[in-house]
Amino acid sequence: MRHLRYIAAIGETDAFGLKRSIQERAIGITGLEGAFTAPGVALFAQGGRRAPLAHDAGLVLGRIHRRAGAMPCVAAFSPDETDAVLATRGQSIIDMFWGDFLAFVVADGSVTVIRPPFSDLPCLHLERGGLHVLASDLALLKTCLQTRISPNWDAIALHLMTSGLRQERTCVEGVSELLGGSRLTLTNSAMSIEPCWSPWHAAGKRDRRSSEDLADMLWKVARTSVAAQIEDLDHVAVMLSGGLDSSFLAALVAATGTRMTCVNIGSNDPAGDERHFATAVATALAAPYKEVGRDLAEVDVTKSLAKGQPRPLARSFAQASRIARQSLAASLGAQAILDGGGGDNLFCAMQSVVPVADRLLMEGLGTGALRTAAEIAELTEASLFTVLGRAFRRAWFRPAGYRWPIETTFVTTQATERAGPPCHRWLKAPHGALPGSAGHIGFMIAVENLLESFDGDIAEWSPLIAMPIVECALAIPTWRWFERGNNRAIARRALARHVPEHVAWRRGKGSPDGFVAQVFETNRSVLRDLLLDGALAAEGILDKAAAERVLSGNGPVRSHEHGQLLKVADVEAWVRTL
Repeated sequence: MRHLRYIAAIGETDAFGLKRSIQERAIGITGLEGAFTAPGVALFAQGGRRAPLAHDAGLVLGRIHRRAGAMPCVAAFSPDETDAVLATRGQSIIDMFWGDFLAFVVADGSVTVIRPPFSDLPCLHLERGGLHVLASDLALLKTCLQTRISPNWDAIALHLMTSGLRQERTCVEGVSELLGGSRLTLTNSAMSIEPCWSPWHAAGKRDRRSSEDLADMLWKVARTSVAAQIEDLDHVAVMLSGGLDSSFLAALVAATGTRMTCVNIGSNDPAGDERHFATAVATALAAPYKEVGRDLAEVDVTKSLAKGQPRPLARSFAQASRIARQSLAASLGAQAILDGGGGDNLFCAMQSVVPVADRLLMEGLGTGALRTAAEIAELTEASLFTVLGRAFRRAWFRPAGYRWPIETTFVTTQATERAGPPCHRWLKAPHGALPGSAGHIGFMIAVENLLESFDGDIAEWSPLIAMPIVECALAIPTWRWFERGNNRAIARRALARHVPEHVAWRRGKGSPDGFVAQVFETNRSVLRDLLLDGALAAEGILDKAAAERVLSGNGPVRSHEHGQLLKVADVEAWVRTL
């Protein structure tokens, strides 16, 4: 949310004086100021940008960009733009603009709140005494409503099972979230929420241009989108691991002309050490390059950086990296820290037969499908016969929809039953959908959690996950992303024009698994106390026997279970912040 906070009270009646109470606390305690008032609306905010609609018809909080041209940041809406917003109940804001914003539109006795997809400006909401209260974070709700916040245990169990699949229900009792790509409408008598954007629209376009033309298009859209996000910054720190996604971002920032310093967080584990790739990229881009190490002592598994957030998304092992990059960026005088987070998902880093299934469904069994099958066979080290057989079955003998993975290793059977099945507004595939597109969209659902912002002196975000870039990537047929035995091929083609080819087309990928294992080994006894005597165990959510088995294991950590158990510990630490 880049240091923007807000709270809004919406409702014509206020029998209990709650609106006045919210105003007094928002201004007197939290330091917010009045940002917009209208019949039935009181909005208070601090920091960030604001773009008013004409005719006093509303206000947009945050950064909002026009889609056309250089995608400039909007300072105010013209009368014609405002008329279009009112005529479409705000739909034109989604169709003609993008960014990290929240729009409040007042017309005809109703209030419409619009949140675009992939925005890092949250919108939590609840109902109190006939008023609807919206806020950027839990701390504001607690302070301005003088209310206690308690965990929603069923939602927490589902969060653990689904790696945080994002739904309207949060992990806090009574608090919901207006999800990205949704519109909330409030009248005196009713509240309704409906979608105003869907990734399926972009995926259905299936751009048929050549791979070279698609690479050109992706680069141009990404460059313009990233330039728009950093247009008012003089110096940024770009986290550069040396992998494809961070290298792609660094090349984009270099192309904008913005001053940048490339920062690599080093690793003593060979599996996570990519410094030779990172230095090659920085040299090619003529950018200053710095390395910084992670300090294991900076990790406190009993602490959650997600305090004040509606879901336990922060990872304890990331604390050391965050402290290191915040400290270095401050010493450099950087105004923002940018990373390539979500690039794997955006650029379709699949290792699956679904791209072959897509091509079979669209073109039949011909040279194109065989070529894609050969690429997938090389990528996954499977035989061509195996890939084709699985692709045939995927294309014609299974529904197109993506099945969200479920992890129940440390969740009790009773908690699993209480939590219910996973669901998400984008998981339902429309008629005629391709399974590969469903998988790509499933990847983008996971990206929603990467956008969660945590407090810090220097703003951090992932510029690749911007609506124009997402729409561009989803429109590329899945099979186009595979070439030379690699996935993410369209992005590689674009990047290879700016950095050494051995970086753009590298197959290996660094991993933080070694550091995660160190965190686990160092904190075994702390984790034992935290988990076995914790709230999750007391609520019957944690399978204590399964946790005990992993915590009591002798010898080095070798399986993925230590990482899964650390996720459970992250949730336990978050619950204790409420």
